Amino acid sequence: MSWLKEVIGTEKAIIAMCHMQPMPGDPYYCRDKGMEYVVETTRRELLALQEGGVDGVLIANEFCFPITPNTGTVTLMAMAAVVGSLKRDIRIPFGVNVVYNPAETIKMAAAVGASFGRSAFGGAYAGAYGVHNVNYGDMVRLKYSLGHPEIQLLCKFNPEGDVRLA
Repeated sequence: MSWLKEVIGTEKAIIAMCHMQPMPGDPYYCRDKGMEYVVETTRRELLALQEGGVDGVLIANEFCFPITPNTGTVTLMAMAAVVGSLKRDIRIPFGVNVVYNPAETIKMAAAVGASFGRSAFGGAYAGAYGVHNVNYGDMVRLKYSLGHPEIQLLCKFNPEGDVRLA
C-alpha cells in the first residue's frame, strides 16, 4: 500500500496549498492587523480548500519574503502558533512547508502533528539565494531522531528559482 493510500486515503490525491500571510519579522508583515489577521486569513483559506473537496492540505509560509534558508525563530514560532490554532478546524490530512528550509520543515511537522512535509530534502542547488546543499540521509535521520519516522517527505526537485547542480 502506498503512503498516499495509507495517510490520505487515495492513490491519486489532490493536495492543495494553504498560504500563510507574512509573519512577524518579515518585511511585509502587517503589524497593524497582527497575528490575528494571519490566523484568520489562513483559516479562511483552509476552510475553503476543505469545502472544495481536496484530499489534503499543505500549510506553508509562502508569503514570507524575501525567502531565506535560515528561517528565523520568530517565523517558526508564529507558524506553529497558526497551525496550532487551526488544528480544531483541520478535517483532512495536512502537511507543512517551511519554505527553503527542509530541516525546519521536518521539525515543524513533528511539532504540530503533520503527516507530511514538502521541501527539497536532498541535493545541491544554486540560485538567487546562493548555494544550497541538503543531505537526504540527514533529513531521514532527523525525523527518526525526533521520534516521528512516519512523517512522509514530499521532495521537490528544485527549490524556488534554483538550478540543480547534480
